[in-house]
Amino acid sequence: MRQNALDLCSISGASEADGFRATSLETLRQMVGIDAGITLMPAMAIKENDDLKYIKFKDKPPVRTIALVWRKTTNKRELFDKLAALCTRPY
Repeated sequence: MRQNALDLCSISGASEADGFRATSLETLRQMVGIDAGITLMPAMAIKENDDLKYIKFKDKPPVRTIALVWRKTTNKRELFDKLAALCTRPY
């Protein structure tokens, strides 16, 4: 997803700064909090009252399809069904 985010940001003229990378949404949030840049944040990761400004996309927001895949023979089918239900819940 990283490359998708970078591609989208480059459309508006933003670029990646050398030496700054993050592997979690929370790290990205902290980097924005110290004025180290901007980022894309999924709606489900938005935190209220964190002193950051969240701006929704004006027209069609970018989307990405993510699949949850497991073996037919798994003994954790019930758990995966519950996880799938959580992932498809609207935010």
